[in-house]
Parts: sequence; structure tokens; C-alpha cells
Amino acid sequence: MIVFRIKWLWRSQKGEAKVSGDNVESILALMEDPNSDPNRKWDAEHDTFVAQSLLRLVKPQFTLSSWEAFRLQVMDGERARHVAEKLGMTVNAVLIAKSRILSALRDEAEGMIDQI
Repeated sequence: MIVFRIKWLWRSQKGEAKVSGDNVESILALMEDPNSDPNRKWDAEHDTFVAQSLLRLVKPQFTLSSWEAFRLQVMDGERARHVAEKLGMTVNAVLIAKSRILSALRDEAEGMIDQI
């Protein structure tokens, strides 16, 4: 994993100071620190990629209205009652859609982790 992070850091520095033999040790030390800016950026980008991948995998399993109810609640932070009114669904149907999609995402994520 550290090799990928080093490659990522190397590519991200295009146009900036190039990595040379003098600062390789400082770059490696930076990569070992989980709180360094490059590591935090890497982790955020990785988390976004994994979340988007999971969403793409799960989305076809659900109706458009269920997906929209989920998206409005989880991604937009709207309350179930407001989502239900907006989509012409019952509050219970909105909550069930959210629950089922979250469950499918958990199941899919578990499968991904098991494969590593």
C-alpha cells in the first residue's frame, strides 16, 4: 500500500518541487504519518472512490423511487417526513427504502473487505 501512496504523492507533485535523493527520507516519513496532509488526502479520495463504487453496485437492485428516497435522506440530509411528502410516499416506505439500501451497501462492503 505504501508503494501506491508514494506513486500518488509523486504524481500529485507535478509542477512542484521534484522528489530527489535528498528528500526521499522526508517523503517516506510523511507517508508513515497517518495524520500528514498527503495521507489524509489519500484516505479521503480512497473513501470517496469506495463509496461511489458501492453505490454504483447497489443502485440497480432498487426502484427509482426507493433510490431517490435514500438519496434525499442520506446524501441530502432531509427528514423522512419531508422526503415522503416530496415523493408522494408514506414515511414508513421512505424509512424502509433507506434501511434496505443501507443493508445492501453493508453486505456489498463486507464482500469487498473479505476479498482483500
